Amino acid sequence: MRDNPLPPCMSDNDRVILFDGVCVLCSYWARFLVRFDSLRRYKLATVQSDEGRAILAWCGLPLEEFDTLVLVEQGAFYVRSTAIIRVLKGLPFPWPLESPPVL
Repeated sequence: MRDNPLPPCMSDNDRVILFDGVCVLCSYWARFLVRFDSLRRYKLATVQSDEGRAILAWCGLPLEEFDTLVLVEQGAFYVRSTAIIRVLKGLPFPWPLESPPVL
């Protein structure tokens, strides 16, 4: 169990997306979020920033070789496709992804 239930620099209601600021694809993802997160639900941080590195350390993720996107919210973190799906569900229409109806 972690000593601190929240990563450094985060409050209870923050949703932070960590991305590689050097990666071109990651930078496009960040621009997509800035454009379509009209409710401003998410905060962005690069893994190269002091805050990003502190959050990565809190998550127990590598600091030197970063190869994924991370979503941190409510004391938990999500990576890769799980993070992307959770983020898209939080965006306004038409972006939320829902499970298809069971027939």
